[in-house]
Amino acid sequence: MTRYLSLYILYLRIAIKVPLQYRADLWIGFVSTAIAQGMTILFISVIFTKIRVIEGWGFYEVVLIYGLTTASRYGSDVFLNMPMGLHWFIVNGDLDIVLVRPANALFQMIGSAGNFFPAIGHMAVGIAAIIFGLRGLDVQFHAWWTLYIPVVIVSGTVLFYAIRLMAASIGFWATDARSLIYPLSWFSDFAQFPAVVYPAPILIILAWVLPYAMMGFYPAAFMVRGGEYRVMGLIAPFMGWAFLGVSLLVWRAGIRRYESPGS
Repeated sequence: MTRYLSLYILYLRIAIKVPLQYRADLWIGFVSTAIAQGMTILFISVIFTKIRVIEGWGFYEVVLIYGLTTASRYGSDVFLNMPMGLHWFIVNGDLDIVLVRPANALFQMIGSAGNFFPAIGHMAVGIAAIIFGLRGLDVQFHAWWTLYIPVVIVSGTVLFYAIRLMAASIGFWATDARSLIYPLSWFSDFAQFPAVVYPAPILIILAWVLPYAMMGFYPAAFMVRGGEYRVMGLIAPFMGWAFLGVSLLVWRAGIRRYESPGS
């Protein structure tokens, strides 16, 4: 365990040091991150200049949902980065190099795709949105939120990683899994808004099939409204770990059937 912790810290150090060699690109990345996330928040604010609520949800509630979802989504890129091009590792035989090293293959994959600084910028904006949303809400702050919010973000980080891992593992059966990986990631954009605004089929998908709503909507609804959202709010912190377990089973099944392209 200590060995893997040291290796993980080494991966993080490399992810930090490499971009620092190109400081201009680093600053451009920060600025583009701020613009990208700022445009989304601006879009939300423009909507609420025309209407006061969306299906009963106000501006600060939507910002809170957006913040929780964004912090979780990009927390995955910061701490549990999964190569979106995993299928190329499989098709080109680069996975062979990973498998012969004296370390867990999946753990190595976490450190092989660096997107640290842009991702941490996105995550920081998400955390700022959480604080902004909570400060704007006319609700009583509860002490348990200080524990619940970090737990939800960690679970959401694990959930987003697990979904990407499951999609990437399809590469063991399909030579080009990009057509599945990217849409599954983009579907998380739906979770930046209250899930109740969507038709029932999409709501079911966001809750149970690709449970992105567990990263933001249900935790936010539980904190702000409680009541009918209590059960889903309590389930949310566990959903990421449950999905990770399923994804690891898919990954291991793929590894067992993997054959080197040169064999």
